[in-house]
Amino acid sequence: MAYRTIDDNDTIQIRRVQGGNKPETRTVAELNEYFSKEENTEIGTLQAQVGDYDPDTTESTITDDLEQLQTDVQTTETGLLDRTAALEAIVQTAASGTPVAPVAATLTTGTDNSELLWTAKTAGTTGEAISVTLEIPATELTITPSVGGNASAIKYTGVKGKQPISITYVMAGTNAFGIAAAANAITITMASTGGTCETTAADLFAALKTAIGAGGELEGIISAVEKAVPGEWADATLMEANAQDWLDSTLSVATVGNAITVSLAYDGGTDAITTTANDIITELGTHELVTVAATGTGTDPVAAEAEANLDNGADGTVGKAGELRYNDTTLYVSDGESTEAVSNWLSAPLLPTLPTVIDLSDAEDDYVIEDGKNSIVVLTDNAATAKDIILPAAIVGLRVTIINQDNASVDISAASGEYLNGSANNPFTLTSLNSATFYCYADGYWAII
Repeated sequence: MAYRTIDDNDTIQIRRVQGGNKPETRTVAELNEYFSKEENTEIGTLQAQVGDYDPDTTESTITDDLEQLQTDVQTTETGLLDRTAALEAIVQTAASGTPVAPVAATLTTGTDNSELLWTAKTAGTTGEAISVTLEIPATELTITPSVGGNASAIKYTGVKGKQPISITYVMAGTNAFGIAAAANAITITMASTGGTCETTAADLFAALKTAIGAGGELEGIISAVEKAVPGEWADATLMEANAQDWLDSTLSVATVGNAITVSLAYDGGTDAITTTANDIITELGTHELVTVAATGTGTDPVAAEAEANLDNGADGTVGKAGELRYNDTTLYVSDGESTEAVSNWLSAPLLPTLPTVIDLSDAEDDYVIEDGKNSIVVLTDNAATAKDIILPAAIVGLRVTIINQDNASVDISAASGEYLNGSANNPFTLTSLNSATFYCYADGYWAII
């Protein structure tokens, strides 16, 4: 069914509550005028609040101003969103767990007075990539004849691992030229007639080049020959006899990447390594990857050792400057950035340190203070044969106070291998009715304050 549109002259029946619900008839035009009057009041209020946004007069609209406001709020210099993000990065929640200190990787070579402790300079597992090799390198010998001198001097380099190697020049009577080797002992006989040498430096050098090649008499024994002083070499120089001499090596250190190779000094005549542990320390000097220290006297010769990597490194807990961590008793803050290799964590107790009262009158052993936390220990009675009090493992920042209420003195010692007032062996005697506070200023070291 179709309906026509409503006209202004159409009427609508209304009932007034105040008039006893008596019906009245009003035109659509009258009702429209009434509603428009109410709307105009509300629109006027809105315009008073937001102002005139007539684009023709003010060249401004609500939409434009909102876009400008959004632009002003979000800028890289003054934006509220940027500042909120920066604040969120600063404000943090402390993470649960005790920070772990980094540990440098180490390697021990040798034994007793040839033992060396190699320690990575950079703490953490990164040091485990460093390797150390102690080896006898290819040995060398330069034979400089007494008459011919540098004009016929030849440098011999042995095959690595073939030591000891010796070389003897024979020149006497009448002989044909020859090169022979027996168990790495090389004999070179010069051609001669009636005691007069006929082998020149050029002859010998050419023969040696052939002998060290494939199928030659010196293959697998000598790896290279060269003219020791090329500028003074003279092909026509006659060779001469030279007593048996041995190929040796000298001490050197080479580092390629993370691989450290120590070429040891070796005496072919005695078939012995002559490099001591202390010699390696001196040769190594200030190394970029490791420090090395003798655990004994360092005076004994070392032995060759196959390549081995440093081990047992541990990464420290990473933390930004100001980052917080905690456990049941302690709050930690990273004073500067802490990395896997460098720890800047400081600690403070979360709760006051409560005293521990001990009675050692029936004790059979010394009293060891609990590790890893600040302590106050009050001694009331000691045994007839006085027992000592042993400090906890010295971790930097720990503080221990001991109060002696007994009527006799008590000795206080650091843990085994640690130091108290600079001494590893001398205990501190705390007299009756006195107290002392011990502070760890570096791992392993206590001071009385």
